[in-house]
Amino acid sequence: MSLQEFIDGLPEPVLVMDSGENVQMANEAIRKLFQLDLPLMEGAKKGEVFECEYATLPEGCGNTVRCSGCVIRTTVTETFQTGQSQEKVPACLKRTPGNLGEKEKIDLLISTEKVRGFVLLRVDEMEPQ
Repeated sequence: MSLQEFIDGLPEPVLVMDSGENVQMANEAIRKLFQLDLPLMEGAKKGEVFECEYATLPEGCGNTVRCSGCVIRTTVTETFQTGQSQEKVPACLKRTPGNLGEKEKIDLLISTEKVRGFVLLRVDEMEPQ
């Protein structure tokens, strides 16, 4: 069984992030949740995968003034730095799906775990506002 097959076998939506917070792998559940193709996700920043409205700005994901308060970003960074897992952390995401200009606000619960130099980012719950 390949690592991708293992990740795809997980029922929860999961991203595998490297230390630069780039997506290295994504499972089938998260691809379906965000309606994206795997090749578009590999190497992308998490804000690009989640279609965060700020990720499309010229500064890019993680580099705008608003990014400093991003719970998803700070949770992943903290897990990388400390190695401590985070469970069901409330986060809010402002998305522009398909970059069509329509914005939506989504409440999430996310969890993170560091495994061999990578962080697994799991979406536990997602509710559109």
